[in-house]
Amino acid sequence: MQRLALGLCEWLTLLSVLYAQTGGVLERLQRYQQQYDEWAAQHTFVWEIVYSVTNNLAAIEQELAPRRETGHFKILTPPSMSIVARLTIARTPELSMVMIEHVRGDWFRGYSKVRRIYRGRDWLSVDGGEARGVDTEQISQTVYIIPLPQGKHILLDSLSFAPTLHPAFFAGTSPFEPAFKCVPRPEWLLDKATESQIILKQLFEQGAAEKGGYYLILHPEGWVQEFQVRPNPATIQSRITVLKTQRYGNFVVPSEVLAEHRWKNISQSRLVARLLRLEKTGTVKVEHPIGAQVSDYRLTKPDEWCAGHSHKVVDYIWKGQLPTLKELEQRYQAASQPVGIPIPPARQGRWWLYLPGILLVVAGAYLWWRSKRVTKMG
Repeated sequence: MQRLALGLCEWLTLLSVLYAQTGGVLERLQRYQQQYDEWAAQHTFVWEIVYSVTNNLAAIEQELAPRRETGHFKILTPPSMSIVARLTIARTPELSMVMIEHVRGDWFRGYSKVRRIYRGRDWLSVDGGEARGVDTEQISQTVYIIPLPQGKHILLDSLSFAPTLHPAFFAGTSPFEPAFKCVPRPEWLLDKATESQIILKQLFEQGAAEKGGYYLILHPEGWVQEFQVRPNPATIQSRITVLKTQRYGNFVVPSEVLAEHRWKNISQSRLVARLLRLEKTGTVKVEHPIGAQVSDYRLTKPDEWCAGHSHKVVDYIWKGQLPTLKELEQRYQAASQPVGIPIPPARQGRWWLYLPGILLVVAGAYLWWRSKRVTKMG
């Protein structure tokens, strides 16, 4: 009996040591990432993006056929695309900007060759592309503004070509904070630690590794090396790998990054990003196209937006300044029937985050449908 008690004590002691070691590793990584994030929040990252994608149009037709409305659906997705673009991420603690600029090659149908995304404390505004009315040939730029839980972290999943780009690799955000819209703060668990790397995991279903999950690989010093979305029932794979780094003071910054995505036999994409410049951020202002048609959803609570519930929307013309919430409420009360520019619905499940090129796949159908309706302005 005494031996059993001693054995139990030794086992409990071992568990407590392992737990303390695990907590120590995570705390050290979080501390490094928090300091790096605070430093990066005052800097601008300028990347060259080389992106290519191939699409199986027959497989796309088969995948989307059950969802389409008879006579109101066209697949405008090309069989392949090759793009060179410039990605600028200008960060400040209060307001940050993401700008993608076409340099050469193909581009996304219906979108301007310069597209901006702004992240405020509790909102995100996005250049939404072009809209054309039924009774007019006039094409208007659109902007949609959505509510988000408070935070300062950059979100790159609104970019057309890469909905799974993790901002920790491109904007210096902490991987311990939310990285995608409508996804809560990740709870990383220690999967494995060696002298050269530390692997963290976040399973889609607790205790069910076979159902897939996120995996984050970091250098023991604390900087990110790789991010994976491992296979799940939708047979989706996604991997972001740091190929080269540069040291800036106490921090190691990715300078060349490879992102690869595969969705079943439907789509495969490859993105190579090279850091061109890293500099202190100046003044950031919200600069959507003057005269753009805006649908502003900020009167909706963030949790209601993410849950896909009914939304309060105010439509107006962009004149260069973001209305206050008080002004927005007054416009909402004065509007008779706010309609809103149709935008992709909030993600209802995590699988949307892993679809490589999903915006490209559905963009043809969505933009064609949008061009057939008249946008009513409030």
